[in-house]
Amino acid sequence: MKKTIVALAVVAAFSNTAFADNANVTVYGKAFLTIDQKGSDAANTASQLRVNTNASRFGVKGDEDLGEGLKAIYQYEVEMDADGSTGLGLGKTRNSGLGIGGDFGQVMFGIWDTPYKVAHNKIELFDNTTSWSAIHTIGKSAGKDYNTRQKNMVQYWSPKFGGMQVAAMFSPDEAQKPAIGAAPANNRSIFSMSGTFDQDDIYASIAYESRNDAGVKDPVAPATANTGFNGTDTALRAVARYNLADFWIGAMVESIKTNNSAT
Repeated sequence: MKKTIVALAVVAAFSNTAFADNANVTVYGKAFLTIDQKGSDAANTASQLRVNTNASRFGVKGDEDLGEGLKAIYQYEVEMDADGSTGLGLGKTRNSGLGIGGDFGQVMFGIWDTPYKVAHNKIELFDNTTSWSAIHTIGKSAGKDYNTRQKNMVQYWSPKFGGMQVAAMFSPDEAQKPAIGAAPANNRSIFSMSGTFDQDDIYASIAYESRNDAGVKDPVAPATANTGFNGTDTALRAVARYNLADFWIGAMVESIKTNNSAT
């Protein structure tokens, strides 16, 4: 009952104030188009020439003062098909949600990049968009991708203490659970977090993510599990960058544990 009251209170705050004659609304976008050519010396591999829309986007965001140091926050952002490849104009949902902020930090519900994913952005050369982006190599293990924009999530960002900030995200498994007495089902919830220092010429971040019931438990899964996937896969990455006048140098180390079988 308490959860229902909180949800209704947030919705009411937005219905009455946030979208009504609000000067704190920002309409924004980014058109990021490139012409790309790539090839390979590998046998039976064709070259490719394309005009690419990359991470072009369109969005609306804003906030509304709720009093007593609190503010309501909202953002709705969609992918923009700037080169007409899909013919859809506006495509999939990007970072979007509804939240609340204050001296404690900020909490957002919706769909958003995980703390694990964004930890590497300071050393990304291609804006996570082209075939040469780091995310085509890092964050991948046994067919699983940790560079995700996670849906159905709640994420918290702490206030910045000097150059320090902490972020944590949880995404529950929304699948309906079996009745009492039935064989247990998987609970594929995801937890992601990061600790970041970003000040002056130094950036450093450590990020961790765990995916419950995503891998096979070692040595064997219990017979009561529906699919046998009752182990936790984990990923850890550390990122650093140092600015040298007009140049910078960056590095990352990553470790991912994925269990595909009982062996």
